[in-house]
Amino acid sequence: MNGLRAAPAVANATAYAPARHRAPCDLDLSGSEGPQADARILTAALARATPLIGRYPNPAALTELLADRLGVAPDRVLVTAGADEALDRICRAVLAPGRNAILPEPTFEMIDRYAALTGGEVRRVPWPDGPFPVHAMIARADDETALLVVVSPNNPTGAVATPEDVRRLHDAVPDALVLVDFAYVEFADQDWTTQALALPRVVLVRTLSKAWGLPGLRVGYAAGAPNVIAWLRAAAGPYPVSALSLAVAEGMVRDGGSTPASVVPAVRSARARLIPLLERLGARPTASQANFVCVAGNASRWIRDALAGVGIATRLLSGRDGERVRIAVPVDAEAYARLEAGLAAALAPDVVLLTPDIPVRQKWCTALAGRWSVAEVRAPSPAAIDVTLRERGARRGWMVTGTPDGVAAARAAGLVPLGVVVSTDAGGEFTTRLFDAGAARVLRSPEEIASCLI
Repeated sequence: MNGLRAAPAVANATAYAPARHRAPCDLDLSGSEGPQADARILTAALARATPLIGRYPNPAALTELLADRLGVAPDRVLVTAGADEALDRICRAVLAPGRNAILPEPTFEMIDRYAALTGGEVRRVPWPDGPFPVHAMIARADDETALLVVVSPNNPTGAVATPEDVRRLHDAVPDALVLVDFAYVEFADQDWTTQALALPRVVLVRTLSKAWGLPGLRVGYAAGAPNVIAWLRAAAGPYPVSALSLAVAEGMVRDGGSTPASVVPAVRSARARLIPLLERLGARPTASQANFVCVAGNASRWIRDALAGVGIATRLLSGRDGERVRIAVPVDAEAYARLEAGLAAALAPDVVLLTPDIPVRQKWCTALAGRWSVAEVRAPSPAAIDVTLRERGARRGWMVTGTPDGVAAARAAGLVPLGVVVSTDAGGEFTTRLFDAGAARVLRSPEEIASCLI
């Protein structure tokens, strides 16, 4: 066993594990999957699937349905275990040691991982926002470039490329495959699938996990030239998608075509409200065309923490160019209203409340004075908080408190809870209790309150 070693690419990799805030959250906006699919269609599809479970799965029927929707022959489509498997197959089909892939940064992080696992070189071109960096992508290419990556709308920023961008990449680097990841295209202003598939060295990846609301099925697909699809078939096993998933997906595509038609307008409408709201609150969101909105820079970590403090989970991403927070766009009216209130409390507090249990409370008052309206609440309870807010004519804000009960009370009142510990909490036990109660952050000194500024 002493000689057992992982392959170099695996030894240098880590498992995919998104970082989560320590506070409990009951509204999860950290993912990017779509709303739940129609249960009636799912039930009918499951009934049809039952007899198929005793046989190896056959994707032919779903392949034909998807090919018909795309307007191509079935030999140009491959059904995969989610879009992720399609991306993995594409990387393994064309990359190897000595070859390179060029991708924008930031973008969907699994593509970077899949490319690195082939032993090929990964070259990155900045794309923080705005137009796709087509000229910079072309400039990074050489004779060993085997793959050019376009994710549109991009994850996590929501920025989009154009069909002309892809045509330029395709024509400028004639020996490379152009991967177009269209996981979120249903939410974009333009779907240029037809133009992309007209180019012989473009392979398109789509999914049923987002607008179709079927992430648990793990069904995606790739479309491209027959020879490219043949490579992808050879790059992995013959039965990647279960018979159950195939049957349900087939039923949804055949009978549930109205699912994206109902989901997409709702996402676009909520997104059109969320982006201006963030701008009014002082954040700088990107011009997203996906089912999420992204904020980069100093505000991102505080937005993630403060929303967690009111029970809303978002996704914080750290890259070479800094941090971003990605917020899934909720289409449920109650969830959207809750997000709106949480953001307002985080970024535009009417008041900061201090509870009597805070050590050296006067120092906290001094640190806060001049930046926020400060009030002392009589007790760390929902009733006392409500009285103080009404006395101040305030609706939203933060509360600085030194007990788990105070944190819980602040959260119940819709305030962003900031816990306070003293230096004697060396082992972090009390800090853990504050986070478990729902603290957005746990501070040790009044000076640390400045970290909540944007």
